[in-house]
Amino acid sequence: MCFAWWVELLSIRSLYNRCYSFGVLSVRYLDGLVDKMIQQQPEQRPASVSQIKEELIGRGIQFVNSQHLDRLRNEVVPDPEINDPLIIEPIRPVAPEDYSNGTLIVRLNKQVNPKWEKCFRMRATRYSVNMSSAMVRFQGDKALVTVTERFLQAGVDFLKDYCEAANEEYANQIRREHMEEFNREVGALKARIVESERRKRILEQVRI
Repeated sequence: MCFAWWVELLSIRSLYNRCYSFGVLSVRYLDGLVDKMIQQQPEQRPASVSQIKEELIGRGIQFVNSQHLDRLRNEVVPDPEINDPLIIEPIRPVAPEDYSNGTLIVRLNKQVNPKWEKCFRMRATRYSVNMSSAMVRFQGDKALVTVTERFLQAGVDFLKDYCEAANEEYANQIRREHMEEFNREVGALKARIVESERRKRILEQVRI
């Protein structure tokens, strides 16, 4: 064996051993090349340093393509399960806190968000002469209901009905949006896999 060939072999084996010792698996495409280089019979070894370098490049590209395809196939799409806190525990009135100047302050079990409040306005359509959704506004985890003392209980009952309707609308919208996003993620992943497989098939036909 010529000196340059030995230098190349030692360099590759050194790189391989260092990577292996650190748990780097991305160099496993070197296995076959190292086996060839240490064969006893000269005709079974690579003919030249140039051939070794060509094999390194070829094996590296093929491995990277396969690794990329494997990574795509194993890519995790977000689970369609919904973890929205306002769906897990819907908004509901829990206690009256104060009544002053015609405004009843009711504490809610949690703070509402703008999307939920929009659903509230959309679905809180039931009304009477003394009560409507226009008489309700929100501040954090408080509902402020404009109502006379005589109709306090009616105001609370309306608020509870409004919250149930808003919870239903909110859950429907979130589930629909979440499933649309999930389907987009799945579709995009499938498209990437198809394209990666196409490129891999094309490159496998090339012989140099």
